[in-house]
Amino acid sequence: MHPRRTLSASLVLAIALAACGPPSSVPSGCETAGPSATPCGPEPSQPAATTPATAPATPAIETRSAVITSRITLPYPGPSTPDPWAQTPEREHVVVTADALWIIVNFEHLVQVDLASNQVTAVESLGMPVRPSVGGAGLWLYGPTDSAPISRSRLIRVDQATGALTHFPWGEPLDRMAVGRDGVWVIRSQHLYKLDPATTDELGSVPTSAWAFRAGCGELWLIDDDADGNEAMLRIDQKTMEVVARINAVGRPVASADRCWLVGDGLFQLTDETLKAVTTSPLIDAGDCFWREVGTGRIQRYDPVSATLTGPRWQLDPDDLQPSVKGESNWLLISAGGSLWLLNRDQLIRYDISTEAPG
Repeated sequence: MHPRRTLSASLVLAIALAACGPPSSVPSGCETAGPSATPCGPEPSQPAATTPATAPATPAIETRSAVITSRITLPYPGPSTPDPWAQTPEREHVVVTADALWIIVNFEHLVQVDLASNQVTAVESLGMPVRPSVGGAGLWLYGPTDSAPISRSRLIRVDQATGALTHFPWGEPLDRMAVGRDGVWVIRSQHLYKLDPATTDELGSVPTSAWAFRAGCGELWLIDDDADGNEAMLRIDQKTMEVVARINAVGRPVASADRCWLVGDGLFQLTDETLKAVTTSPLIDAGDCFWREVGTGRIQRYDPVSATLTGPRWQLDPDDLQPSVKGESNWLLISAGGSLWLLNRDQLIRYDISTEAPG
């Protein structure tokens, strides 16, 4: 063999040995001699091992015990205790104003709870079943005629500062009432009437076949059936008394997070004449915020803007969640004064849980 060629072959072998390391540490695929030697690296049939990507850990949802800041026993004028099968006041029996929570207890007792002191500041026995409504024209009560004589049917204006009541008797059946921005509205004898909130004098009327009212998001709505018997909500112009929008759904309009929502069989974002479904899952309607029961007595806030559950889960005391004779939950959640409240048939409980929308 030619000397110079022999030297070149020796250099090539030395470089290969240096690249692959000592024989004892030669990795698979790093052969050190022979014309068929392959470069350092995996065999074609043995892909290089890779470290599997680690998915970001999902943070555990924290469950906290709901801390009670106030527990108020509801007064029952007359009987000292409620009937053991008494039902919690319905959603429409509770209204919230700037500084007070108003509850119709046992259908005919008005209870005022001051949000600053967490104390009952007024109790009025009305002697007749009533329903409340609140709006720009104040807080009002009305007595449905289906459970009271016509002679006792009346509108009642509540002074929110003193709790004093002013009665306005009516001589005709009063079917429904709602409070708008600048007037009180009633349905009577298949007519919609706008009343002066100072005197209840009639300011105008239009015929209507509507059978119920909704007030919310600063608007006034009638509930009516179309020719096929489907229920719809009709938005009323409070100045002209004309129908200006129709929504083919029925629910409770709620202002929250600078938007208007319709709470019914699901939760919908309400914009003029359009409805955008947010969720069809059952939610707990607390007023101006929404919650979902994610376990027995365990609740979590639902953010309709992002359509997600958010924040910690709060565990309520099971002893406060009284069972209903109908097999349904016999308690309400209420958003008032920036806090979350629970109302059952004989107590009002305030929690150290903020209801302010996340910033």
